[in-house]
Parts: sequence; structure tokens; C-alpha cells
Amino acid sequence: RVKAALPQDPRPLYRIEWNRNGGASILVQSVEQQPDWEQAFEDLPVLERYHCTVYDPRFTTGSWLAFRLLGNPTGCRQGVRYPLIHEADQYAWLNRKLAAAGVQVYRCQIVGRDRQSTWKTMPAVGRVRMSHLGVTFEGVLKVAHPNLLSEAVRSGVGAAKGLGFGLLSVMPVGA
Repeated sequence: RVKAALPQDPRPLYRIEWNRNGGASILVQSVEQQPDWEQAFEDLPVLERYHCTVYDPRFTTGSWLAFRLLGNPTGCRQGVRYPLIHEADQYAWLNRKLAAAGVQVYRCQIVGRDRQSTWKTMPAVGRVRMSHLGVTFEGVLKVAHPNLLSEAVRSGVGAAKGLGFGLLSVMPVGA
């Protein structure tokens, strides 16, 4: 439904966040257009409300930010991607990805792990079920290179961004 709401954006970033009573919020980031939620959900009346806002953060070197990321920590061996299942490997993956995004992680915890499945049509074999490991990281980081962080917020972090992974949310510490 996210892609239906954003037909002009080939790779919108999004994350589904479940709350304690079983409801969900969908955070969506698009650099191309505002989503058309009514059109995307016209045949499925489950959307209660939505709010759109322009998000254009300005980062400065040395600033402290709280972050949240639903990542798909993976490694690659002989061209084949595989999930990183050990916590130490997941933290190392996060530190590598965020260092490339121009920040240093100062505090971080894993607040959730989940397997997410989707179906993909492959020309040679038809529909194939694909499973991805999702790890939700939260913590505090310090900005070293504002331009790199801006690009990571805009384009996402890690693999499987089209499946709801990679949206890096940041805000000033204490906000």
C-alpha cells in the first residue's frame, strides 16, 4: 500500500511500528511526493488518520541525536546475502553502516527482533517466499559528517529498503 500511495517515488522509505494494543503506525519518507493515502486505501477502510509534514533536517558537526532504525543486518559471501543472527555481529553491522553515514554510535540497544516475510515473483521459478531478519536499534549518536548523515537519512541504511527496512529516524537528544 505504501507504493500505491507514492506511485512517482520508486524507492520510498517506510517502517511499520506496532503499538501495545495491536495497532500500527506507518512512518513513510519520500523525497519525490506527498503520499495519497486515500487512493491507496480506498478499497480497504483501515486507515484511521494520517499526517504529512515536510522533514528537512539540518545537521551540524558535534551534535547529539537520538536514533531509531529497523535494520536488516546481513553479510555477503560469494555473492549470496545472509542474515547476521548473533547480537555482536548485528551491533558491528550497525556501527559500520552508521560510520559510513558520518556518525559515531555512543549508546545503542536492540529493542526488537523479528522475521518478516514477503513474496517475490522470480521468472524461472514463479512466486517465492522471502524471509528477512529485522532488528530494531535505538540509541544516541554524535554527528561527525553532516552531509553523509543527510544522505543516509534521505536514502536509508542497509539492505531491503523496499521491504520496510532502513529508515533512519533521528531527533535532537532530549527533544
